[in-house]
Parts: sequence; structure tokens; C-alpha cells
Amino acid sequence: MRHRILYFLLLAAIVPLVLTSCEGSAASTPELYASSRLVRTTPSGARDTILISDTLHVGDTLRWYLLADGRFNTLQSFQATCDTSVFSMAMEVDTSDSTVFAKETDLSKAKLVFMPGKVYACSVWLRFIPRKAGTQEIELSIASDAGEKYSPRSWTYTSTVK
Repeated sequence: MRHRILYFLLLAAIVPLVLTSCEGSAASTPELYASSRLVRTTPSGARDTILISDTLHVGDTLRWYLLADGRFNTLQSFQATCDTSVFSMAMEVDTSDSTVFAKETDLSKAKLVFMPGKVYACSVWLRFIPRKAGTQEIELSIASDAGEKYSPRSWTYTSTVK
């Protein structure tokens, strides 16, 4: 009986040592979370909120809250692109810590490039103004250091502009 207890105690002491000496890493696909509401400011200055699925109007200034999340991996970049003849677009960042952004970052072009190993998540406001009517698209892309199998990832937002 004593031998079983000693074996159990020895095993209980060795297992945590072995597990803590193992190095592991996780790789996961980066995610983008977006508000279902846009903050709209009309050319007359009136401000309200609309659903992301609502019809947009030419000349409205729209702000859209987005959260880029690298999950277990650090973010490398986040960018929103569109046809500049259709939308005027820029990005606003909720952080004043400029040490996390690389020199390639350009908020006026809705492009964030992060310093390696610094950022796991970043919240931003995407601000855009529709310039002409029709069906328009904005492509959002996010990249992390998770490797080719998981990153980069992109989404397309399609809207109807009147």
C-alpha cells in the first residue's frame, strides 16, 4: 500500500515538471468583429445611427466600429480598401500609443501595420463617405503571425448607396 502511495506522489510531482518544460504555441485564424450599427452624420449635420444593412446616401459621413483580434497570435496588419472614386475612406484608432504602429501605417488610407510581437487586438473606427449611387464594396483584410494556413483573412462589405 505504501509503495502505491509513493508511486502516486512521485507521479504527481513529475507530471507538472514535464508539462511546464514543454514549449507550445497556438495558431488561429484572426477574427474581425464589427458593430451592426453605423454612426451617420448627414451633410446638414444631423447625427443618428443606422443598421449596417440599411441603404446609405451619397454625402453621408459614416463611422463603423471594428475590432481586429489576432486571438493567440499577434497582428501584423489591418486594412480596408475600396474604389476611391466610390468612397472616401479613412481610419481612426482608439489608442494613442504610437509605438505599436510601423512607419507604413497610413490612417488616411485605412491601413494599419503593427510592430512585430506588440498587438493582439486593436479597435478602430472606419470612416467613409459614399460619393456615388449604386452597389458598393469595401474589402477588409487582417493578417497575423499565425502562418499561411490561418492568415491573412478578408471580408467584403457590400452596401447600397442612393
